[in-house]
Amino acid sequence: MTEDQIDLCATEVIDQYGSLKMSDLTFLFRKIIAGQYGEFYESLTIQKVLTFFRQYFDERCATAELESIRSHADFASNDEFNYSKNLRRIWGGKSRRGLET
Repeated sequence: MTEDQIDLCATEVIDQYGSLKMSDLTFLFRKIIAGQYGEFYESLTIQKVLTFFRQYFDERCATAELESIRSHADFASNDEFNYSKNLRRIWGGKSRRGLET
C-alpha cells in the first residue's frame, strides 16, 4: 500500500472500529500474521484490512454477547427471586448505606 492508502485505511479503521482497544489491535494483528484470516500473499489492500477488522469485530461482538448471556443466566439462576437479596448480592453483601446485612 502507498502512504496515501495507509492513511485512508487508518482513517477508515478509526471511523468504523474506534471502539477497539490497543489490546484488541495487538491480538488482531497477531491473528492476521498467523494466517488465521487467510493468506494475503505479502500484499495488503484497504479492502483486505477492513475485511480482517470486520471479521474480528463480529467475532468479538459474538463473544461479548455470549458472555453477557452467561452472566445474566448466572445472576438469574436463583430458585426464588428476591429483589433485596439479589441487590445485596450485587453490592457484595452490603446494604445501600454500606452497612453489613
